[in-house]
Amino acid sequence: MAGSASAKVNTREDNACEYSTSPTSSADSAADALDSTAVESNDVNVKLAYDIPPQDYRAAVMASPNSSAAFWSHRLYKGADGKRPAVFYCKNFEAAERQARLFAGERILGFDLEWEPQTSTKTGNIKRNVSLIQIAAEDKIALFQIALFKGETAEELMPHTLKTILESANVVKAGVNVVGDARRVRELLKIDMKGVFELSHLYRVVKYSEQDRKNVSFRLVSLAAQVQDILMLPLKKDDNRISAWSRDLNTQQTDYAATDAYAGFRLYHKLNDVRKSMSPMPPMPGFLEQELPLTLGDGTKVYRSTWKPPGHKSAATNKDIPAEAEEDKYFDAVENQDADDLAANLRSLDIAGDDDAATAAPSNRVGTSRQPPRPDTAKLKAADAWVASWRLSLPPDWTVSARSSELRAYHLWHHQGLSLQEVAALCREPPLALMTVASYVMQALKEENLPYDPERLRDPRDILPTSVHRRYQRIFDRIPK
Repeated sequence: MAGSASAKVNTREDNACEYSTSPTSSADSAADALDSTAVESNDVNVKLAYDIPPQDYRAAVMASPNSSAAFWSHRLYKGADGKRPAVFYCKNFEAAERQARLFAGERILGFDLEWEPQTSTKTGNIKRNVSLIQIAAEDKIALFQIALFKGETAEELMPHTLKTILESANVVKAGVNVVGDARRVRELLKIDMKGVFELSHLYRVVKYSEQDRKNVSFRLVSLAAQVQDILMLPLKKDDNRISAWSRDLNTQQTDYAATDAYAGFRLYHKLNDVRKSMSPMPPMPGFLEQELPLTLGDGTKVYRSTWKPPGHKSAATNKDIPAEAEEDKYFDAVENQDADDLAANLRSLDIAGDDDAATAAPSNRVGTSRQPPRPDTAKLKAADAWVASWRLSLPPDWTVSARSSELRAYHLWHHQGLSLQEVAALCREPPLALMTVASYVMQALKEENLPYDPERLRDPRDILPTSVHRRYQRIFDRIPK
């Protein structure tokens, strides 16, 4: 394992490690290493040595969808010596500084944050709002559990080398919805991150540049959807996504946290490989702090849309995006965990597919039948027919912001008069999470200004956590007192 020959490792069964001795390099030499690896752009060529052995990939594809073996994970990757990426779980400041130095020479890192559900940055509580910082290189992953460090201030909680890595424009930090993560780091830890790379932008350029260009945009694509499509296995979706991150982590939590960060690293390289195979080849999207348009291979530029037809609400500006990203991370954890299944169910009925990459369904694996028959296809078909008809009724220059899955849930709830519980049961067996259905309905109302019965808004309001109520406050304010 790179940079760790002189350190003793206490290895647990979950592959999460704590170093008990310090490498010989100092914090200053780590910073020098960062400065010496200047990245002229975010397009960095790195030859990877770790991969999923063919027999292991085949076993994952053939595994029961109910077993952990069926899902994509950092554990699947092995080097020539058969070793997996090491996971360093750091629960104190000193260990975090030592392990951060091992990443000082890395040019590309997967990046992610975790925090306590139903918390707000307005409280100023660093440990609840930036509970865990994850970074991943090819052969190693570090989990820095800030929530367990001694102290309360940013200076007491942020190791020098980790701070240097986050601030360096010479180190790519790749992830999904990283604008929200960077905002939290800036507000709580007083660190202005550089080299922040949104994978959704590269995914859309690669996926839609040559065909279906209307989908080349700055809209986020969930990590689960990207992993399924690009890395060819589903990402496990369970309660760990919204679990407590300020206490000691269990095996499932460390696996989840390590896998998400490693997915960012792997997606960056895989998407970049696909981009380089395109002709003409589009340039890499810029870092978020550069605020550049997306550029296609023929030179066409795609800017953030700030205009919509008269009568429609304005799209979010660049300034608005960080303010909403706080809730977006929550919905990536809760809403998107079921979006793939809803889209897959509807497609299994031979009705029009979803037009949104963020809800692209996982491919059926060989020898498995993932989805059972739907209990009432007529209601689902009616909902899908309404979505198609509603779209056709719009002016040609109208921009639809709501996803098809959100519009379908809205139709089932509003036009067909079903309860949120009935919508959840209708769309999947076992039922979708009520929080997911509530978020679908509210997103459709928020994005498209659709009609609704104010009295019925009480149900989604009561189901959704108060931490995201402000997202829909204008609508919730219309509930009769």
